Amino acid sequence: MVRKNDIIDLTIEDLGVNGEGIGKVDGYTLFVKDGVIGDEVTVKVMKANKNFGFARLMEIKKPSKDRVTPRCSVARQCGGCQIQCLSYEEQLKFKQNKVYNNLVRIGGQDDFVMKDIIGMEEPFNYRNKAQFPVGIDKEGNIVSGFYA
Repeated sequence: MVRKNDIIDLTIEDLGVNGEGIGKVDGYTLFVKDGVIGDEVTVKVMKANKNFGFARLMEIKKPSKDRVTPRCSVARQCGGCQIQCLSYEEQLKFKQNKVYNNLVRIGGQDDFVMKDIIGMEEPFNYRNKAQFPVGIDKEGNIVSGFYA
């Protein structure tokens, strides 16, 4: 039985809809932010539900062949580029698969041909939207910034 704060070694076998790695231990599913399919990792369980849990990546024991060093130095903390540690070719496959599955599962479509996704020569520096939440901190000061 998996419990909160357990330290577990596992292999990332799949990616979730938001790009989080998915690994299993004795049939129990763990979602691991920044995990890449093929990674052999050590994780710490942060939340354990009945059938699945969430874990923090503690160590990459053996990186996936598709793992790359994120171009952004704060990619892991920021959360704005969930799959930046995945090679661009694999990012494209992930995105195409996500669109396909949404069309089939959510849209109820099953009689269509989907062409391959077209990548970019330079897949960085293209974002044109930002959200800056505004709030008040514990001391009553007005604060603003990016969402984690």
